[in-house]
Amino acid sequence: MRILGEGSAGGNITHPSAVRDPIDTVFALLKLLSLRSTKEKLGLFEIWCKQSNQMGLFKENFTLTDVLASLPRYFTTGAYEKEAVMKIKSTDHSVFIYYYDFIHLFLLFIAFFLYLFRF
Repeated sequence: MRILGEGSAGGNITHPSAVRDPIDTVFALLKLLSLRSTKEKLGLFEIWCKQSNQMGLFKENFTLTDVLASLPRYFTTGAYEKEAVMKIKSTDHSVFIYYYDFIHLFLLFIAFFLYLFRF
């Protein structure tokens, strides 16, 4: 799971935003916190700990502090590296904007719901 941030020349500005938006980071952390392990399926934080060889940090009742402790302190992708290019397959700009706006509004609603009911 990518945790996005902003560097001096990194990141991107996706329409309709006029500035870099840290909301991707917030939602990535919410996903790590909310998609927990069950008897049938591993949760995202447990998967992350296994993949990053940090199982010593995993516990069933983990918190935001545990998640943050597992993240690298600093990592960057240069603005002009191949991995930094956002690949968009849509050729219809209006359809892209419609779904982009829809997804962001939906995610904001979920974040508000989680905050309101303290999940």
